[in-house]
Amino acid sequence: MEKNNDAAKTPKESGSLSLHHALSLFPEKKQQHKLPALDFLGIPGIEYLGKQRLAAVFYGGGDGEKPGNYILWRESNDGGQSWSEAIPAAIPLDPDGQRLFDPCLWMAPDQRLWLFFASAYGLVENCAVMAASAAPPYKSWHLHKNIAPGVMMNKPIVLADGSWALPVSRWASMSLQENLPVGSSIFISKDNGESFEYRGTAETPPCSCNENQLLQKNDKSLWMLSRNQPQLAENFSFDLGSSWTEPAYSALHGVDARFALRRLASGRVLLVNHGPVPEGEARRANMTCALSEDDAQTWKWSLLIDPRAEISYPDFCQDEEGYIHLIYDRDRYGDKKLVLCKFSEADIMAGKQPELLEI
Repeated sequence: MEKNNDAAKTPKESGSLSLHHALSLFPEKKQQHKLPALDFLGIPGIEYLGKQRLAAVFYGGGDGEKPGNYILWRESNDGGQSWSEAIPAAIPLDPDGQRLFDPCLWMAPDQRLWLFFASAYGLVENCAVMAASAAPPYKSWHLHKNIAPGVMMNKPIVLADGSWALPVSRWASMSLQENLPVGSSIFISKDNGESFEYRGTAETPPCSCNENQLLQKNDKSLWMLSRNQPQLAENFSFDLGSSWTEPAYSALHGVDARFALRRLASGRVLLVNHGPVPEGEARRANMTCALSEDDAQTWKWSLLIDPRAEISYPDFCQDEEGYIHLIYDRDRYGDKKLVLCKFSEADIMAGKQPELLEI
């Protein structure tokens, strides 16, 4: 991997962010000697790069969520059957105070690959969304600094007008200097990622972390779903994100963990979420796919992917043949595994269980 060294090493502030969030992309070996051991890892993302090539990102470092965390990268060239060893994708230059976390991979319509992640001091203080992008063959990266205050761990969507909508969340504990409300917000790019602007924020019921996701409905309204419990929170916007309905709970099960929601190439909507468990059992279990053909009004098909406990934070992508590639983590502090599987919409409809691969 190559990177834009000047962009990676020269701090550049945006807006009123006061901290530089200095970092290095795909660092050389000599920069990696101070990285903490991977006693903790998880929170993955995945994207399809074409020609059976997949990339996965996650974060770890040290024994938990703390300064020194960094972003890691693994790659497959055979459609996900085998994977490379993990390499650092982004490391903080101040590992004693700074952490990089919550990565997200997204393929833009122009086939430019984006890696989003958060940078913060302490746990989440002065948190900023950072981004790097690369054109095919995705070996040389350009760093975009401080594109929004907050965290964005879920993929952007492309709106009907061609603009990009980024689901950014902000929590009171972030101690942000920007005068923006706490909640599930939307940032817009009208120029293919050259610039990003704030549009609006949806207020949610009380929660630990929003980790919001967006879907544009067929009537062009926006549906914001956010992490919560005992149901996922929801808001709607009828002016492309400038204003939002009052905080409310959806009809969808929530366990205070990330879920994944996206419209597929077929037009159907796929939701990957935790299913209910008996009272007293671990809530982060029963990873389940639900498929809708009526714009997420109802979920006609459902498939249990993995019933085990200590599984969480799904993300998925779709290849040109329509196959869905799903990733999530298992046992972040013990076995420290990423779980992957591949299936089609037809498999969900037929109740066909995919084979699970752990790396």
